[in-house]
Amino acid sequence: MKKMVIGNVAGFFLLSGLLSGCAVLDPPEDKPTSEDLNDLVVTEVHYHPFAVDSNLVDEYEFIEIHNKGEKDISLDNIEIADGITFKFISGTKIKSGEYLVVASNANEFEKRYKFKPYGEYSGKLKNSGERVAFNDLNSQKDFIIIDYKDFAPWPVEADGDGYSMVPVSDATYDDYSNGALWRKSFTIDGSPGKHDPGPVYINEIIAHTDPPKEDAIELYNPNDFSVDISGWFLSDSKVDPMKNKIPKNTVMEAKGFKVFYSKHFDDSTLQNPFGLSENGEEVYLFSDSLGRDYSDGFSFDATDNGVAYGRYINSASEVKYCTLKDPTLGEENSEPMMSEIVITEIMYHQLDGKYEYIEIKNIGSQTVPLFDQNNPHNTWKIRGFGAQFPQDVSIESGEVVLITNDTVPEEKFRAAYDNVPEGVKIFSVAGVKLSNSGEKLSLMAPVKPDSGSDKVYYKEIESVEYEDDGLWSNLADGNGSSLVRKNLDQFADNPKNWKAGDPTPGIDKR
Repeated sequence: MKKMVIGNVAGFFLLSGLLSGCAVLDPPEDKPTSEDLNDLVVTEVHYHPFAVDSNLVDEYEFIEIHNKGEKDISLDNIEIADGITFKFISGTKIKSGEYLVVASNANEFEKRYKFKPYGEYSGKLKNSGERVAFNDLNSQKDFIIIDYKDFAPWPVEADGDGYSMVPVSDATYDDYSNGALWRKSFTIDGSPGKHDPGPVYINEIIAHTDPPKEDAIELYNPNDFSVDISGWFLSDSKVDPMKNKIPKNTVMEAKGFKVFYSKHFDDSTLQNPFGLSENGEEVYLFSDSLGRDYSDGFSFDATDNGVAYGRYINSASEVKYCTLKDPTLGEENSEPMMSEIVITEIMYHQLDGKYEYIEIKNIGSQTVPLFDQNNPHNTWKIRGFGAQFPQDVSIESGEVVLITNDTVPEEKFRAAYDNVPEGVKIFSVAGVKLSNSGEKLSLMAPVKPDSGSDKVYYKEIESVEYEDDGLWSNLADGNGSSLVRKNLDQFADNPKNWKAGDPTPGIDKR
């Protein structure tokens, strides 16, 4: 009996020691990171720099951190892991408001940026994207995780074009792995060691106006601070920046708008008069005359008289450019203009024995001719797919039609998808093919041709840019499913409005 007591006591002390050694009373997974680390943020990542000497490309990589709080932050026991590795020197503190840079090659960094980085990390940042994590060794927790990619919605200009990537705003620090919350740096090579100047966006345009109304370009400053854009340029050509110089003393107030009309550039010395083409072209804002520093802009197709076209952020935080429901110059943009002819289903990567197709539907109350009634040989088309509708085709209210490749006889298509209703029209088009890796599909309608011209211009009815990964279900990427639109009366170009579903060509089961 005495031996049992002694044995139990010894066992108790042995178990206590083991539990203490394993930190069971305060396990790492239950220990929070320091609240001070909430104010430590990553403000710039340069993962694929540009260099004339291709051997030096990786040597110019860097990551920048910033203390956005009001007190110093200790970096003791903080390390960067996964893609690269780096441990901060014991006793290091980053002061309030300070920026600190760790680089791939300290010597090459100093040659380019004229100051020494804090330190040099091991490894290289992958150009194709990878995971980078900041770990608090005290709590054994990652408190910053950046899982970046080299494709949209991540800023593609950061992938070898010379730009770094920076968060869109201070409000985006909580979701580092959302590419839509990053932008390209203001200038080529980035701005290590300091705040990156905020962007100014071309927000809305009106390119088709009849006198006395004028074409207009609206700029928007999304920052919490003003931006002086004096001496910047507006141009209708990405390769020709110096068309219209913005006047002196032009300051964009924080969260402010500014609209430019031709009267702002009424200068006889200008080689090119201000104006946008109603048949479609480009529109760009440049911060310098060479177009090498900051720029923003987009291309657009033909527009109807008085109709606005501009920037829209969908519910997946992606920036899209589309026709807007209403002109709102000087104010926040309206919702996108919705179409009565809509893309409803996309089979882009079919299984063996099946065939790809696009399904469209008329959700309006009237029959819509898929051609210019005054010029019936000018028919609608689907850009991206390369499909041109034949002449004299109309789509009735509620009607669903299919477009596929002409290498597939209609009887074979119907046999492959035995649920296609007998009355559904199938248009077989020569040479068309959908990309298995994703692409932008745009439903396009011809506009009235210019007098004396045979050239046909098109306006965009609606578009969708699908992908085979990311926010788009991979079940539609060769796994038997098609992409099915959820809500036909909501914006098409949004991955959250699409799902993977059983192929139902010609049938609307919503």
